Amino acid sequence: PDMTVLEASNILKSNRIDALPVMKDGLLVGIVATLDIAQVPPPKRGEVKVEDIMTRNLIVAYPDESLFEALSKMTRHDVSHLPVVSRENPRELLGILTPSDISRLYSLEIHMMEEK
Repeated sequence: PDMTVLEASNILKSNRIDALPVMKDGLLVGIVATLDIAQVPPPKRGEVKVEDIMTRNLIVAYPDESLFEALSKMTRHDVSHLPVVSRENPRELLGILTPSDISRLYSLEIHMMEEK
């Protein structure tokens, strides 16, 4: 959260990703996406902190949910990155799902079914 928007932007670009989980003391506190960064004027990105623009009210998935449930949450809430967290501790980040992750797995499953 203390990172500047410019630093976060550089991480996103260098890793070719669209969003980053925001962690504090090993716990998930938010998520910052390219669209959030785009709202900060470029001259201000070195001054503004990620905590000032990150999304705090997160839509999350749990490891025991189906991919259909996760995709439904993404669609219903219009989010493209779904943090996967522990039910016991919703601030414990286990991973992040994107629509392309789900699409890849569905494609793999369909391909495997066609081979049978």
